[in-house]
Amino acid sequence: MSNSTQEIRKTLKGELDTMSNMSVVAEDISCNHCKHTIEQALSSYKGVQRVSVDVGSKTVDVDYDDTQVSWEEISSELAEIGYPVS
Repeated sequence: MSNSTQEIRKTLKGELDTMSNMSVVAEDISCNHCKHTIEQALSSYKGVQRVSVDVGSKTVDVDYDDTQVSWEEISSELAEIGYPVS
């Protein structure tokens, strides 16, 4: 394996080590407008890689880089836009 391949793998491993996932329930989710609002608001944060909202189960699933954004910031944003999490 070449040195550049090893360096790329180390970089990718380092990036993966900082990724976190959180799945929470937000009881106030009731429609596709809610889904769109949440996905748009959270996706604007640097470090948020993926946001998925399931209207039926009222869940918000977020993949994020915890060196760039904290879960506290994400949950605070959810509350601020009207979707406090439990």
